[in-house]
Amino acid sequence: TKVIHLVRNPIYMSVSNYQYHAREEVPLKEQWVKWQNPCQVRYGNDGSGAHFADYVLPALNETDVFPIVKRPVTRSDFANVANDCRSLFQAKDDLKNANFHEHLMALNPNEGLRLATAELIIQGFQNGGDILRMANNIVRLKQAKNVVKYSAYYKQMEKYLSVYTLSLDNFIAEPAKSFNNFLDFLFEGMNVSQKRKEKVAFKYEEYFYKKSAESPHVTWGKSSNRLEQNNYLRNDPIYGPPLRKIEFLVDAALDETREKSTNIGANLTAR
Repeated sequence: TKVIHLVRNPIYMSVSNYQYHAREEVPLKEQWVKWQNPCQVRYGNDGSGAHFADYVLPALNETDVFPIVKRPVTRSDFANVANDCRSLFQAKDDLKNANFHEHLMALNPNEGLRLATAELIIQGFQNGGDILRMANNIVRLKQAKNVVKYSAYYKQMEKYLSVYTLSLDNFIAEPAKSFNNFLDFLFEGMNVSQKRKEKVAFKYEEYFYKKSAESPHVTWGKSSNRLEQNNYLRNDPIYGPPLRKIEFLVDAALDETREKSTNIGANLTAR
């Protein structure tokens, strides 16, 4: 069994998310920013259901899965982000009845970035929580690999689980190379020529560049203050610690993929 897990640097992801949603015109598929409560940490329309943290934090407090990253997100980290979120959302007199999108437009850039990032970390009911879900999936997939690897039953059945962690950041920066790596993993051991994979990879790259130039959903390289906002989040006393640790977790997962696929993409011919 092969699994491809798409990940992204959590800091880059947070800045891109804020820059995409803090715009006057809200895309049809993003209307949720007009009604979602970014600080809701419980499931259910009334917020009375199970706590999002109870689903994701147990895996993120495991210490033996990725020894290089100890407890990337603690309950204290989660609570600090939730408190900051509530200090920003509908807390100012002129924003008491404002929705999430109106906050992103009205708050100063640093406050707006923090609010948007909080939604990506703690919001568990609707579209939010993507950063913690991603980190949780990294740990759970590694645990599943270990179960299959060391299980006598799966060995007897000749079953395996191979996980390829694919960086969206690399996919954006080097689309042909990343897509070729993806194809190498997908068709490993199969009779698919390198030339054929390269042709598909370069064709995808052409398509990607055309679509990214037209689409507002791709924010990479379209903002002059991206580096400044990356640094702001990285050094923020509340958001910096968990985001930096999840960044290490993402890098550890990517390093495992690189170590097991040292030759993947090595034959890609530059144009």
